[in-house]
Amino acid sequence: MPKLESWVMAGIRRQSTWWKHQEIRLFWEPDIHLATVRVVIDELNLLCQAIGLQFKLIPFGSHQSAMIQLKAVTHDNQIDYNRFFDIVVAEDWRNESIGGREHGDIFITTKHLLDDPVSLGCASYTDGCILFALHGQSQHNHTLLRRLVRHEATHLLGLGLHCNEFPVQGYHYNDRCNMHYHLPSGETCPKCLDYLRAFWTHLGRL
Repeated sequence: MPKLESWVMAGIRRQSTWWKHQEIRLFWEPDIHLATVRVVIDELNLLCQAIGLQFKLIPFGSHQSAMIQLKAVTHDNQIDYNRFFDIVVAEDWRNESIGGREHGDIFITTKHLLDDPVSLGCASYTDGCILFALHGQSQHNHTLLRRLVRHEATHLLGLGLHCNEFPVQGYHYNDRCNMHYHLPSGETCPKCLDYLRAFWTHLGRL
């Protein structure tokens, strides 16, 4: 099983324990439709149910702190997502030593990812964060959106690879698994789901 990663940011050593309270906070820009937010919540809940997890999703909407974080890493309508994740991980809201609470975060924007006009999202288990970049009309295509949310949520919950990148003996290869980069379907194959179950059993959460 993957080892929990640790890192040093802003002079503070932080452990990858965003999942400790099994809480995820959800933020979105004012031009994101509530129907889009509902899809994100529903798909994440469905994935958690499939592997036996119970996360509490707390909607914060266009909270000022989140909008400031997004603005700080946005240039020419593009978000520097690596820098953004660094900011989110080191924020006081997660620092329990000063009154914060460990949690994961999901942010929804209509901006592009830096130097990537195609991708609609990125996620990191280590940072406990998803950034959805729903530019153009992508937030209105709910079929695509559901596939995207399932894909990025699977990365958030610990699967760092794509389905074709880790063959496992005893599992039939499924080229329609949602965990291919091109999102061929909304279904996650048994191999990827079993990986997540084993991962969270290892953490003592299943």
